[in-house]
Amino acid sequence: MMIASAPQPRQPAGSSQGGQYGPRTNTPPEGTLAESATGSFLYPPALHTAEEFIAFYEQAPISDRVLSNATYAFERWRKNRIEDEAWAMGRSFLHTDARSINEMARALKDGADQESVEVEMLLPHMPVFAEQARARYPRTMIHPADMRTVLRANQLVMQRTMVGPDESEQQKMLNCRVTFEGRQITAHELTYELVTHEWVPNALTENDFAQMDTLSRMASMTANRKPYPMWDLFA
Repeated sequence: MMIASAPQPRQPAGSSQGGQYGPRTNTPPEGTLAESATGSFLYPPALHTAEEFIAFYEQAPISDRVLSNATYAFERWRKNRIEDEAWAMGRSFLHTDARSINEMARALKDGADQESVEVEMLLPHMPVFAEQARARYPRTMIHPADMRTVLRANQLVMQRTMVGPDESEQQKMLNCRVTFEGRQITAHELTYELVTHEWVPNALTENDFAQMDTLSRMASMTANRKPYPMWDLFA
């Protein structure tokens, strides 16, 4: 395949190089092709001690794409948690409520699919279960300024073993104090509170996670033929 290049201007005809091609100015590549010697947030340089890790992640810039991914990843994680717990509460209700047990038994005896029966029976009750599950996750978002702190804390916790087997060095990274929503907290406490290991990894990419996730969910719904995600109910 031939790649067309932009036309190269000629020098003015009146110049000493009239009619000749002038020197070409190379355009910068799209994106960064080589890592800086100082590393980046996603691709840090070689670090060896807790002090080096802490100093690096305290100042390493976080791109807008990673921040955007993190915001979406947290919201998606919360919705998934609410949905999973709401359906779990609903199915528990179906299998403990005498009237529901009898109704399901009759439907299954007539040859109906169990999952379809459960969904049909639960749909009228799902707003109640969704509200109960939502109450367990009152935080609906994380401010971008605080999200930077969350991402930095997550990196310290997840990469603590990179300093080697010395537990005292690892503990320094876990105990690194950060400011989140105006309060002092350790990196370990913050990541535990926000369950970051379940959603931050999805954000650590320069690709558009929201777009990838949407396409993946659409493909999954099509493959499984499930027309009942009810995303608004679990928001």
